[in-house]
Amino acid sequence: MEAGRKEKIRGAEVGLICRGFAAGYLTPAIVHYLHAVNLPLPQDQAAAFGAVGFLIGVSAMWISDFVIDALARRLRPGG
Repeated sequence: MEAGRKEKIRGAEVGLICRGFAAGYLTPAIVHYLHAVNLPLPQDQAAAFGAVGFLIGVSAMWISDFVIDALARRLRPGG
């Protein structure tokens, strides 16, 4: 397997793990905060959790992709 392909697979795995942890741990706190500041959210609590969890998860995945790419470039031999 090529080195570039291994990096992409690892990055995808790390992105999924980061997305899961971020969404799982941050969603309840952020939904509670959004309710506290009276931001209009869906009446259905599950819909609010789903929407906020999705946004947190996607953001975490993008951030982890950026960090993994930067680390791979820095640690790559000759790079």
